[in-house]
Amino acid sequence: MEKLISLSLGEVMLKGDNRKTFINKIIGQVKKLTKNFQNVSVYRDFGKIYINCNEEDIDEIIKK
Repeated sequence: MEKLISLSLGEVMLKGDNRKTFINKIIGQVKKLTKNFQNVSVYRDFGKIYINCNEEDIDEIIKK
């Protein structure tokens, strides 16, 4: 079963012109930390970052 983790970016949204750079850096770090897990996708939508993963991996991904 697939699970969805939601990361709220809060104050990053206040960074103005550099916002896109900050968000892309965060997404890059999340992808780097989850690269060893199978069937993981990372995407953003409406000011949040989402990690779609397998149920058996969710606890380990959250620890990272």
